Amino acid sequence: MLSCGDQIHSSNPLQSVGSSVPQCSVPPDILTSMCNNIGEACKTRGILGYLSIELLTFIDPQSLEQQIWATDLDLCYSDQLAMTQLLLYLTNGTLDCRNSRLTVPPAPRKVERRRHKAQPAETIILDRVAVLSTRLVHTNLSLVYYNVFFQMCKAHGIGYDVKEKQGTVFALLENQKRHRVGMMSIAEDLQGALMTFARNLFIIHQEISAPNMQGETNFKETVQEIETILGVTEENKLKFEE
Repeated sequence: MLSCGDQIHSSNPLQSVGSSVPQCSVPPDILTSMCNNIGEACKTRGILGYLSIELLTFIDPQSLEQQIWATDLDLCYSDQLAMTQLLLYLTNGTLDCRNSRLTVPPAPRKVERRRHKAQPAETIILDRVAVLSTRLVHTNLSLVYYNVFFQMCKAHGIGYDVKEKQGTVFALLENQKRHRVGMMSIAEDLQGALMTFARNLFIIHQEISAPNMQGETNFKETVQEIETILGVTEENKLKFEE
């Protein structure tokens, strides 16, 4: 597995607008086994190359056990994988899908020269979570030049910290209308990544919209979905603490 993530939906519950990486909905060992079995089945039928598998998981109301269904198979290099490769490039990180863990090296620190023999440095690994999307749509984006867009983001503190390997990165998806944009938010945990992603969408929508010109967008629905996810995450956290 090269990438794994939990889907985030917008106005259409059957179509994802993005995902959080790594996934935490399915036990990693079960996910690995399922994907390997599907890959082997494709191989025996002469299907080779990049495979994108879509899964659905839910709790069976009768048995109260988690069910996992494979619902879709695409034979292509997906946007999910492309954004994951960008994520690993930016953070110099490693995505371990077998353990659902994204790790990055710490920022280099200045080491003072000493006469005595230096002690071996401890290996420190930092965890990161990313929320990414290539399906953000806002018709008012076509009215804003990219240099103005980035100045606006800078003024609101939307940016990427190279040393800390946290923050937000945009993917400029050029087309004739320029209505779409890709965005990736990286943080230390899932809650932080989701909150950063939603905050960015809210700010951008406020800046490029006017009361009489809201434009067609999926920003609002995406923010509402993230708020729902954050509510469920916080509820589960409280239950765990109890």
